[in-house]
Amino acid sequence: MLIRKIKSIGCWNPDNIRKNIKREDATFQGDSIADLKTEHNGLSVWFTPDLEEESLKPILAAMAVSRDSLQKITYVVLDEKELERLEIYAEQVNGIAPGVTDKSILNRHRDLTDIDYKRMGMLSEYICSLIKMNKGTTVNIMKMKNYINDLISQGSIDKNSLKESIKQVL
Repeated sequence: MLIRKIKSIGCWNPDNIRKNIKREDATFQGDSIADLKTEHNGLSVWFTPDLEEESLKPILAAMAVSRDSLQKITYVVLDEKELERLEIYAEQVNGIAPGVTDKSILNRHRDLTDIDYKRMGMLSEYICSLIKMNKGTTVNIMKMKNYINDLISQGSIDKNSLKESIKQVL
């Protein structure tokens, strides 16, 4: 299973497309596709062996400390078999997250590789289908704060290396 952070569930909800785009032939909102910002034709995701809180906590915390401020995290769970059916493949690429010192967390980072126009569209359709099936999840700021503090107390995150705006909230 791979976790992909998205802007919001509403942004990807296919029921909102016609409300927000006044075209009969609208497919996806430009704002939702912007969630799939690639770098070197790769898209950042995080591996999780299961959806238990203890498995999700470190990767959600790593995503949170990579932002400029502490915010809620909204994500979808991508099935690797479904991605392979779409000819989208994940490659292990060490993650970069300010303050995260635990290599076992950073080693859970992946990139979806060789993302082109066609794959971007198929991935967008897949994410929309997940949202339509109510498979998007949002973790509030308080829980994110607890996750980060837990990892600081375990020695997996160095609080002094975090961005100032995040340290102030903790």
